[in-house]
Amino acid sequence: SSMASLCNTMRRQILSRAFYGWFAYCRHLKTVRIHLTSLVNPVLKIENNEELASNFSLTSFDWTELFLNKQQENLPIDKKEIYRRIYSGGCEPSIRKQVWPYLFSHYPFESTIEDRNKIDHTTIERYHQLTNEWHSAEEIVMQIELQNSNNRKNTLAKLLNFTSETTHNVTESTLTSIKHVLASIPEKMSFAHQNALERKDSNLSNDVFFEDCAVHTVAIPIIEETSPDRTSTDDNRLLSSSSNKSVMIARTRTESVIDRSSPYNIIDTSTDADEDEGDDTHMKPIDHDEILINEQDNEVDQKLLDNHLSPSSSLTSGTDVYMDAVEILSDEQPNNGSDGSLTPICYGSFTKETIDAFSVNLHRIDKDVARCDRTYTYFTNMNNLKKLRNIMCTYVWDNLTTGYIQGMCDLVAPLLVVFDEEVIAYSCFCYLMKRLLPNFPHGAGMDEHFGHMRSLLQILDFELYEHIHRTGDFTHFYFCYRWFLLDFKREFIYEDIFLVWETIAAARRTVSKRFVLFIALAMLKAYREIILDNRMDFTDIIRFFNEMAERHDTREILRAARELVLELQQLVDNK
Repeated sequence: SSMASLCNTMRRQILSRAFYGWFAYCRHLKTVRIHLTSLVNPVLKIENNEELASNFSLTSFDWTELFLNKQQENLPIDKKEIYRRIYSGGCEPSIRKQVWPYLFSHYPFESTIEDRNKIDHTTIERYHQLTNEWHSAEEIVMQIELQNSNNRKNTLAKLLNFTSETTHNVTESTLTSIKHVLASIPEKMSFAHQNALERKDSNLSNDVFFEDCAVHTVAIPIIEETSPDRTSTDDNRLLSSSSNKSVMIARTRTESVIDRSSPYNIIDTSTDADEDEGDDTHMKPIDHDEILINEQDNEVDQKLLDNHLSPSSSLTSGTDVYMDAVEILSDEQPNNGSDGSLTPICYGSFTKETIDAFSVNLHRIDKDVARCDRTYTYFTNMNNLKKLRNIMCTYVWDNLTTGYIQGMCDLVAPLLVVFDEEVIAYSCFCYLMKRLLPNFPHGAGMDEHFGHMRSLLQILDFELYEHIHRTGDFTHFYFCYRWFLLDFKREFIYEDIFLVWETIAAARRTVSKRFVLFIALAMLKAYREIILDNRMDFTDIIRFFNEMAERHDTREILRAARELVLELQQLVDNK
C-alpha cells in the first residue's frame, strides 16, 4: 500500500507539472498572439536563408534591370523585389543617391518622369518659400537681439556716469574725515592687530560687500589725494597693505572705512549725532564667513576694466545709490530715441509669439549644428554645415509647434551626406520625421517600443530576460532610448548607418514596420554571453554599449535581426 501511495503521488506530480507546462505554453502563445502578431508581416517574408546573405543585395545591374529599363519600356516595376533585395543586403553605394528618394517616399515607384519633375518643382517652390519666410524672421530676431544688446550697454554706461558724478560730489565732503581717521589709526592699533593685518595681507580678495555696514558707500580715489599733510609713515604702511592702492571705500557713521582690496579689516567711525560717543577708532578682524560678494560691484568693476578706465576713477556702490540710478535711467529712457534706448519693435507680418518661439529654436539649432559630426570629413566644410542649418531651420519654421528637439540634426546629417543637396534631403527628412516624431518627448512611440522589447525578449530569449529582471529589474529598457530615438545613428559608423537605414526602410515594406525592435534585440543577443557572465546591471549595460558605439559588426547584427524576424514569423504562423 505504501508503494501504491508513492506511485500515485508521483503520478499526480507528473500530471501537475505537465499541466502547468501546458498552461505556461498557452500563456506564452497568448502573449505572442496579442502583443507580437502586429510586429511582423506574415505575408511578405524571406524564408530562404541563402537569400539572407549579404551578397544578395541591390546592385547597380539589378537597379538597371528592375527599374531603369522597365521604366523606359513603360513596364510595371517589381518594387517588392527591389525592397526584398535591399532588405537582404542593402544597395550598392554608387546607386544610393538614386534609390533613397524612393525608399524615403520622396518619389513613388509608380511615378513617371513627368510626375517626378512635378514633385521636384513643387518641393523646390515650397522649400524656397519657407526659406524666405524664416530668413525674414531671422532678421527680426537679430534686430531685436542687437537692440537689446545696445540697450544693456547704454544702461550700463549711464549707470557708470551716474555713479561717477555722485562719487565726485560726495568725495570732497568725506575726504577730510577719512584723513583724520587714517591719521589716528596707528596710535590706537595694537601690535597684535598689526601682525594680523600683515599675515592676512597675503590673501587679498576684491569686491566685498557687508550687509551690516551703513547705507552710504563712497569710493575714494587715493591717488587724487595730493595733500602734503598725508606723509605719515603709518598711513603709508596701512595703504601699502592693499594690492590695489587706488580705491578705498568710506562709510560714515552708519559708515565704515573698508579697504576694498583687503576684506579683513573694517574701521568704524563716529559722526553727526553720535559724536557724543567719542572719536575712538578701532580695528576689527573680519572672518571670511562674514564676507558676501556684491554682484553689482563685480559687474560695474568688470565694465570699468573692459572700458579701460583709469585706476583713479571713483564710483559709488551700495543698494541706495544703485536703485536711485535705476530710477533715473528708467525715467530718462522713454525720452531718448536716438541714442540706443528702447524703440518700438517691428515684427512685420509675424506675431510676437512666432518671433519669440523661432528665436528660442534658432539658438538650439545653432548649438547642435556647430557640434554635429565635426569629426566626419563632410562636415568639416562650413558650407555643408550651412546646408544642415538651412534644412533644420526650414523644418522648424514649418513645424514651429513641434520646434527643434535635440537629435534632429543627427537625423538630417546622413541624408545630407548622401544627397549633398538641401531640397531633396529636406523632403526625405520630413518623411522620416513622420515615423520618428512619436519617439521624441511628448510622444507615445518610445513607450510602445519598450513594451514590445519586453515581450520580444521574454519570448525569444527568456534566459536573458530573467537576468535583466533579477539584476535590478531594468526591464523598462531605457538603455535602448538613444537607439530608437535616432534610428541607431550614433551606434554605427557612417558607412554602416547608410546600410542600417535603407534596411529599415525596406523592411517596413516587406516584413515588419518595427524592424528597429529586432535590430535592438539582435544587439542584445550579440553580447548576451558578456552580459550574463559579468552579471551586468542597468548601469553596466549603459556603459558597455556607450563604449561599443561605432564598433559593432553591422552586417552580423542585421543578419541576426532578420533571423529573429523569421523566428517570430514562424511562432505566429504556428500559434
